Amino acid sequence: MCLLYYSFDKPIKANDIVRMSRSFGFTNTNYIKKYPDIFIDQLKTMLLKKYGTDGINLKNIITDSELSKIRSAKMRIFANMSLLKEEILVPQFVNNATLKKEIYYLLETTHNNIKTLLAERRKESKPIPAKVETKTNKPLIFDTD
Repeated sequence: MCLLYYSFDKPIKANDIVRMSRSFGFTNTNYIKKYPDIFIDQLKTMLLKKYGTDGINLKNIITDSELSKIRSAKMRIFANMSLLKEEILVPQFVNNATLKKEIYYLLETTHNNIKTLLAERRKESKPIPAKVETKTNKPLIFDTD
Protein backbone atom coordinates (compact mmCIF):
# COMPACT_ATOMS: atom_id res chain seq x y z
CA MET A 1 0.00 0.00 0.00
CA CYS A 2 2.78 2.42 0.91
CA LEU A 3 4.42 1.76 -2.45
CA LEU A 4 1.38 3.22 -4.19
CA TYR A 5 1.37 6.33 -2.02
CA TYR A 6 5.08 6.82 -2.61
CA SER A 7 4.90 6.16 -6.36
CA PHE A 8 1.98 8.47 -7.02
CA ASP A 9 3.22 11.13 -4.58
CA LYS A 10 -0.02 10.94 -2.57
CA PRO A 11 -0.15 11.55 1.18
CA ILE A 12 -1.19 8.79 3.56
CA LYS A 13 -4.34 9.95 5.34
CA ALA A 14 -5.39 9.24 8.94
CA ASN A 15 -7.82 6.47 7.94
CA ASP A 16 -5.06 4.58 6.15
CA ILE A 17 -2.59 5.08 8.98
CA VAL A 18 -5.12 3.60 11.41
CA ARG A 19 -5.88 0.72 9.07
CA MET A 20 -2.17 -0.09 8.73
CA SER A 21 -1.30 0.61 12.39
CA ARG A 22 -0.31 -2.99 13.18
CA SER A 23 2.04 -3.02 10.20
CA PHE A 24 3.99 -0.21 11.86
CA GLY A 25 4.24 -2.08 15.17
CA PHE A 26 1.41 -0.33 16.99
CA THR A 27 -0.44 -2.98 18.98
CA ASN A 28 -2.33 -0.90 21.55
CA THR A 29 -5.52 -0.69 19.51
CA ASN A 30 -7.93 -0.31 22.42
CA TYR A 31 -9.04 3.22 21.52
CA ILE A 32 -8.94 2.50 17.79
CA LYS A 33 -11.51 -0.25 18.34
CA LYS A 34 -13.67 1.51 20.92
CA TYR A 35 -13.56 5.09 19.64
CA PRO A 36 -12.51 4.95 15.96
CA ASP A 37 -14.05 8.31 15.00
CA ILE A 38 -12.38 10.13 17.88
CA PHE A 39 -9.08 8.40 17.18
CA ILE A 40 -9.12 9.41 13.52
CA ASP A 41 -10.12 13.00 14.37
CA GLN A 42 -7.31 13.27 16.92
CA LEU A 43 -4.84 11.77 14.45
CA LYS A 44 -5.93 14.29 11.79
CA THR A 45 -5.31 17.06 14.32
CA MET A 46 -1.83 15.67 15.00
CA LEU A 47 -1.08 15.54 11.27
CA LEU A 48 -2.26 19.12 10.79
CA LYS A 49 -0.07 20.33 13.67
CA LYS A 50 3.01 18.47 12.56
CA TYR A 51 2.76 18.60 8.75
CA GLY A 52 0.28 21.38 8.05
CA THR A 53 -1.91 18.95 6.11
CA ASP A 54 -4.16 15.99 6.83
CA GLY A 55 -1.70 13.41 5.47
CA ILE A 56 1.95 12.40 5.33
CA ASN A 57 3.79 12.51 2.04
CA LEU A 58 6.19 9.56 2.16
CA LYS A 59 8.69 11.35 -0.06
CA ASN A 60 9.18 13.86 2.77
CA ILE A 61 10.18 11.04 5.12
CA ILE A 62 11.88 8.49 2.87
CA THR A 63 14.66 10.04 0.84
CA ASP A 64 16.03 8.56 -2.38
CA SER A 65 19.07 7.23 -0.52
CA GLU A 66 16.83 5.56 2.09
CA LEU A 67 14.65 4.10 -0.65
CA SER A 68 17.60 2.17 -2.02
CA LYS A 69 18.21 0.71 1.47
CA ILE A 70 14.66 -0.56 1.98
CA ARG A 71 14.47 -4.32 1.98
CA SER A 72 12.46 -5.73 -0.91
CA ALA A 73 10.38 -8.88 -1.16
CA LYS A 74 9.58 -10.91 -4.24
CA MET A 75 5.89 -10.70 -5.05
CA ARG A 76 3.44 -11.19 -7.85
CA ILE A 77 1.59 -7.91 -8.13
CA PHE A 78 -1.08 -8.62 -10.70
CA ALA A 79 -4.71 -9.33 -9.87
CA ASN A 80 -4.69 -12.26 -12.27
CA MET A 81 -1.69 -14.33 -11.20
CA SER A 82 -1.77 -16.34 -14.42
CA LEU A 83 -0.65 -13.22 -16.32
CA LEU A 84 2.73 -13.18 -14.70
CA LYS A 85 4.68 -16.22 -13.60
CA GLU A 86 7.70 -14.33 -12.34
CA GLU A 87 7.93 -12.35 -9.15
CA ILE A 88 8.92 -8.69 -8.91
CA LEU A 89 10.96 -7.08 -6.15
CA VAL A 90 8.70 -4.74 -4.18
CA PRO A 91 10.13 -2.40 -1.50
CA GLN A 92 8.71 -3.09 1.97
CA PHE A 93 8.12 0.45 3.19
CA VAL A 94 6.72 -0.64 6.55
CA ASN A 95 10.18 -1.97 7.45
CA ASN A 96 11.82 1.44 7.02
CA ALA A 97 12.95 2.52 10.49
CA THR A 98 12.37 6.24 9.91
CA LEU A 99 8.82 5.78 8.62
CA LYS A 100 7.96 3.17 11.25
CA LYS A 101 9.22 5.45 14.03
CA GLU A 102 7.26 8.44 12.70
CA ILE A 103 3.96 6.59 12.26
CA TYR A 104 4.34 4.84 15.62
CA TYR A 105 4.98 8.19 17.31
CA LEU A 106 1.82 9.66 15.77
CA LEU A 107 -0.30 6.67 16.79
CA GLU A 108 1.10 6.52 20.32
CA THR A 109 0.68 10.27 20.86
CA THR A 110 -2.89 10.11 19.54
CA HIS A 111 -3.60 7.19 21.89
CA ASN A 112 -2.27 9.14 24.88
CA ASN A 113 -4.23 12.25 23.89
CA ILE A 114 -7.46 10.23 23.83
CA LYS A 115 -6.63 8.67 27.18
CA THR A 116 -6.17 12.15 28.65
CA LEU A 117 -9.33 13.46 26.96
CA LEU A 118 -11.47 10.62 28.33
CA ALA A 119 -9.98 10.99 31.82
CA GLU A 120 -10.75 14.73 31.82
CA ARG A 121 -14.32 14.09 30.70
CA ARG A 122 -14.82 11.52 33.46
CA LYS A 123 -13.31 13.90 36.02
CA GLU A 124 -15.58 16.77 34.94
CA SER A 125 -18.61 14.47 34.68
CA LYS A 126 -18.98 15.27 31.00
CA PRO A 127 -20.49 12.67 28.72
CA ILE A 128 -18.06 10.20 27.27
CA PRO A 129 -18.59 9.38 23.60
CA ALA A 130 -20.36 6.12 22.98
CA LYS A 131 -18.14 3.14 22.39
CA VAL A 132 -18.45 1.25 19.18
CA GLU A 133 -20.13 -2.02 19.95
CA THR A 134 -17.93 -4.99 19.30
CA LYS A 135 -19.29 -7.56 16.94
CA THR A 136 -20.54 -10.76 18.44
CA ASN A 137 -20.09 -13.92 16.50
CA LYS A 138 -23.56 -15.07 15.62
CA PRO A 139 -23.99 -18.60 14.38
CA LEU A 140 -24.83 -18.85 10.73
CA ILE A 141 -28.37 -19.91 10.03
CA PHE A 142 -29.18 -21.64 6.77
CA ASP A 143 -32.55 -22.28 5.21
CA THR A 144 -33.60 -25.84 5.80
CA ASP A 145 -36.32 -25.88 3.18
